[in-house]
Amino acid sequence: PKGFRNETQVVITVLAVDQENDPDILGIIGASCALGISEIPFDGPVSATRVGHVDGELMINPTFAQIELSDLDMVVAGTRGAIAMVEAGAKVVSEELVVEAVRRAQEINTQIIELQEYIKGGADNDHKQLREAYGHIPKPQARKIKAYLYSILEDAWRYQSDRRPGRRKKGSK
Repeated sequence: PKGFRNETQVVITVLAVDQENDPDILGIIGASCALGISEIPFDGPVSATRVGHVDGELMINPTFAQIELSDLDMVVAGTRGAIAMVEAGAKVVSEELVVEAVRRAQEINTQIIELQEYIKGGADNDHKQLREAYGHIPKPQARKIKAYLYSILEDAWRYQSDRRPGRRKKGSK
């Protein structure tokens, strides 16, 4: 949006995994939910669903073992109203099966997006309460706080700059 100057990146770091399920789908959903409950401008939520096809049945978010047996490994990501990405690998499957897999995945995406919107609604109330409680700092105090924080940051920056290899201290030759 106009006036927003802070580049934002979301980095997903998996700290633990059960070795049965691929964490990529949960990473997408988690990133979307985190952005949704933050006050960062975000045109979301988004969701993703993996679809497999084993023994004639579509499987939603199959395990690694099920993917090995699957004729289809498809990820569908999107918003409530649109599909943004389809990524797939498949053996020989029919066009009808692919279309049905995309349709089912988008149905699941819509349910996950509804859950994210529910979570965001609760967070919006918390944000509003915090703004009401802490958002009205009188200008003189706000200036003092800002000056104090800048001095701390400036000292930290100077300390790091002085510690760089090859950096001479003032007055030394």
